Amino acid sequence: MIQIGRIYNILILSLLLFISGCIPVFKSNIHGVYVGQNYTNNIDTLIIMENGTYQQIVYRKEDNCLAHKHVGTWDYSDGYINFDSLLVNRNEKLSELVESWNEVLMRASLPARRKGNFEINIIVDYDSNYYYKKID
Repeated sequence: MIQIGRIYNILILSLLLFISGCIPVFKSNIHGVYVGQNYTNNIDTLIIMENGTYQQIVYRKEDNCLAHKHVGTWDYSDGYINFDSLLVNRNEKLSELVESWNEVLMRASLPARRKGNFEINIIVDYDSNYYYKKID
């Protein structure tokens, strides 16, 4: 009788975890296309490939011109995506001329989180609600 109660409790706990969205993000879930959310000055896209590379493409909203584009490498561990040289977008207006992008690109370790059971987001800034939403 005790084992039936224990199995029942395990099933209920598993169901609650599934409903609450506590499904972890695995490295195999990371690759895809992500679009920056809540940015008013830029359209920022990350294309993360399975082979450990990514491409970041940023357009200025004011004139729809390409402001930045580069390729880098990434890896994933302990719930964080580690980018080797990311333009960490905090919604700044990007000027037309940047003398050296190497001065603005940085190593970044950003948390990957699920919203609900399926949507994956890469968090840039919790307070400002800047994040990348996986769309594909």
